[in-house]
Order: sequence, then structure tokens, then C-alpha cells
Amino acid sequence: MALYRFNAVLDEEKSVHIVVSAEAESEAFHLAEKEIERSFLKMPEIHEIMLLEKKLSTKGGFVLQEI
Repeated sequence: MALYRFNAVLDEEKSVHIVVSAEAESEAFHLAEKEIERSFLKMPEIHEIMLLEKKLSTKGGFVLQEI
């Protein structure tokens, strides 16, 4: 299991960050899209989703740096 951090560019050049836990990269992209869908009343148009970081899921924490 790994944690995946994404950046998504939505309507009107709005940018959001998404973090998901998944077994595979393809599953992580799918989950990121689902999280965007859950977070907005109206589903925004997704222009681009970029994988920024992948970390193995272990006991402990990690630091998210501003981009």
C-alpha cells in the first residue's frame, strides 16, 4: 500500500491537492478523481491530474511541502 499525492487543475485554473492510499498507480488516479467528485457540489471539469509524489505507507508521518 502506498500514499499518492496529486495536483489537479480544474475549471477556471483552480488547483487542488489530493492524497489517496492505494495498491497501484492506476487505482490511485481513479480514487483521486472520486475524491474530487465528492468534494464539490457540481463536478468540475478536470483539465489535468499530475502525480507529484508516491510514498510507501508505513507507521509514522511525512511532510508535505508547498509547491
